[in-house]
Amino acid sequence: MKVLLNLFKVGCLLFIVVSCGAMWLLYQSVVPADGEGTREPQVFEVREGASGKQIAEELEQKKVIRSALAFRLLLRYKGDQGVLKTGYYMVDPKLPTLKVFEQLVKGKTLTRKATVPEGLTMAQTAESLEKQDIAPAEEVWAAANTGGNRFGKIYPDNLEGYLFPNTYEFPYKSDGEAAVRTMLSLFEAE
Repeated sequence: MKVLLNLFKVGCLLFIVVSCGAMWLLYQSVVPADGEGTREPQVFEVREGASGKQIAEELEQKKVIRSALAFRLLLRYKGDQGVLKTGYYMVDPKLPTLKVFEQLVKGKTLTRKATVPEGLTMAQTAESLEKQDIAPAEEVWAAANTGGNRFGKIYPDNLEGYLFPNTYEFPYKSDGEAAVRTMLSLFEAE
C-alpha cells in the first residue's frame, strides 16, 4: 500500500512538472517579446548553414522572441532546423514566437522591386540597378559579360539582349550575379 502511495505521489509530481513545462512553452509561444508594442519590425537574416540553435539565440538576443529554448522546442516539435528557409525577413517583436517561427518556415523572404526601362544598354541597365539599390553596377556588368554558361543554360559570354526591360523582384540583398540570375529566370519563363 505504501508503494502505491509513493507511486501516486511521484506520478502527481511528474504530472505537475510536465504541466508547468507545457504552460511555460505555451506562454513563450503565444506572448510577444514586445508586450508593450513599442519595438519596431526589423530585418533578420537566416543564414545558410546556421543551426536552429544559432537562429533562436540571435532572435532572442535581438529581442524578437522571448525564449530561444521555446523556439528550439518548436523546431524539434514541428520538424528539424532544415525547415527554416534562408533569406532576409521582416520580423516583428509584437508577434508571438509561434508566428515568427511560422514566418521563417514559410520562407516568404524580403524582396526589392526594380524596373529596367526600355532602350538601355547593358551598362545603363547595370547603372539603373545600382541607382535602385539592387546591386553594384560593376558587379552586374561583370556578371553579364563573363561567361553566360554559368547561369545553367547555354548563354553567350555577353548577355546583352537577354536581360530585357521589365519590373523585376530581386532578393533583398543581391550581388551582381544574383541580379542577373533573377533577370534571366524571367527571360526563361517568357
